[in-house]
Amino acid sequence: MVCLACLGTAVSAQVESKRSEGKQIVRQVDHIVIRLDTTADAEALWSLFSEKLKLPIAWPPGDYGDFFSGGVSVGNVNLEFAYLSSRWLHSHSTPQFHTRAQLFGLGLEPEPLTLALRRLERRGLQHGQLEHHQIKDRDGSALTLWTQVALPDVSREMSIFLCEYNPIIWRMSDPPHEDIEEARRALRDELRERDGGPAGVLSVKEILIGTSDYKATRQRWETLLGATAGEFAGHWQPGAGPAIRVAPAPADGIQSIVIRVAGLDRARRFLQANGLLGRSTKTTIAMDRDKLMGIGVQLVE
Repeated sequence: MVCLACLGTAVSAQVESKRSEGKQIVRQVDHIVIRLDTTADAEALWSLFSEKLKLPIAWPPGDYGDFFSGGVSVGNVNLEFAYLSSRWLHSHSTPQFHTRAQLFGLGLEPEPLTLALRRLERRGLQHGQLEHHQIKDRDGSALTLWTQVALPDVSREMSIFLCEYNPIIWRMSDPPHEDIEEARRALRDELRERDGGPAGVLSVKEILIGTSDYKATRQRWETLLGATAGEFAGHWQPGAGPAIRVAPAPADGIQSIVIRVAGLDRARRFLQANGLLGRSTKTTIAMDRDKLMGIGVQLVE
């Protein structure tokens, strides 16, 4: 899957030093992976979010060899719409799904990857091999754009992985950016300039993960993210990205993403006018799952 996201001063050095002194493995959720049945479905759902909801384009749909992917920004995290080839699926342990689209996994930004891997091992969390996504440089040598590492101990029902970018990827973007934070800031600014699009989107509040074994699932996420990273048990807020919440459910996996909007009345009118409105209450709006090919998206203020 693509790990695209937009997808030294003394002060920055001090910030990095403080980060390294901590015990974190994960800085924040970088992107949410939505897996589709076909490349046409991936492009169609990407178009719904980028053209109808008018969310900023993090990267346009494209073929990356073993997968096809396009991304949009929701302010504090990217959504990746991906079709995975049979070769990719054979080389990775992935759950089966029975809808055209599935909230498939999470790409997590690590503390410096070498440090994050050492901390994983200290906590007894197994991880996969380093997977380098490379292109040919002008001189024919291999250039690594990003590296990802699977975290099977955290979940076998979802694709959970660390994803570290080569800073050169941001300087190669159009327009170029100095680093990932600048790239994210540019996408946030673009979303604000659009007033959140017609639905008034602000950010992703949380990612809701359902589990049939709450105690074990909560323990695995606590081992990864820390026991005090959230407001209450089963809730973590890693960095500036969306929160992760674990809740008992009949099925295992990501149940829905919860998006903050500027106003529910405004969002409701837009969704209703465009045939996207699902179940609605005074405090929550669900987008029509059928129109989203089976994925769950809720809107709140």
